[in-house]
Amino acid sequence: MNQTLQSRTQRTNFQFLKRQCRDRGELFNDNEFISSIKSINNLCKTINYPIVWMRPHEICSNPKFIAEGVTQFDVNQGEYGDPWLLAAISSLTLTPKFLDRVVPPDQNFDYGYCGVFRFRFWQFGDWVEVLIDDRLPTSKGKLIFLHSSDPSEFWAALLEKAYAKLYGRYEALIYGITSKTLQDLTGGIVQSFPLNGHDKFLTFQVLNSAVPRSTLLIASINILYV
Repeated sequence: MNQTLQSRTQRTNFQFLKRQCRDRGELFNDNEFISSIKSINNLCKTINYPIVWMRPHEICSNPKFIAEGVTQFDVNQGEYGDPWLLAAISSLTLTPKFLDRVVPPDQNFDYGYCGVFRFRFWQFGDWVEVLIDDRLPTSKGKLIFLHSSDPSEFWAALLEKAYAKLYGRYEALIYGITSKTLQDLTGGIVQSFPLNGHDKFLTFQVLNSAVPRSTLLIASINILYV
C-alpha cells in the first residue's frame, strides 16, 4: 500500500475509534491486546504479587502524555529488564523528528481524551500504526515495566505497551537486540561494530562521519565480561 494512503487510512481508524468512544461516552478497551495475564505471559510466573491494570488518571491526578519536553534521561527500566529497548527509545529522544514519527505528539489526557493512543513502527518496509488502550500493568499503584522519571508522564510506558502488542506480549521484550529495535523505530539501516579486535581506525572513521549526520549511536557492553 502507498505509504501516504496507509498513513491516512491508519489515522482515519484512530479518529474513528476516538469519535466512536466519545459518542458512546466510554473509554476505549483494546480487545486485541487485553488487560490480562495473557498479554504479559510467562513473566507472571516470576511475579509474586497481584497485577492491576490501571489507566494513567487512576495512577495520578494529573497525567501527561509528554511533560515539559523529552530527553534521554526520561526513561527508566522497570522490574523486568528490557535494557536494549530502553537504550533504543532513549536514543530516539535525541532526534525530535524521529521521535515524533514513532510517538505522534498530538496526544494527551485532556482535550478529546478517550483512552486510545497510537504509535508507529517500521515493519517489512512500511510504517505500521499500532493502536492501544491506556491501561497499564501496575503493582501498588506503580508501573511495573518501563516508565518515565516524572511519575505523571506516560509516553514511554504507552510506547512500550504498543511495542509489546506488536510482538504479542510483554514477555517478548525481555530478550532482544538493540539494533533490531532501532530499525523498528527509525526504518533505517542499522550497523553494528564490535570494538574488541575491530579495526580502530575504521571505527573512528565511521563515528567521525556519523556524528555530523545526526546518526543515532548506541554503545553497549557484554554482561559476561563485566
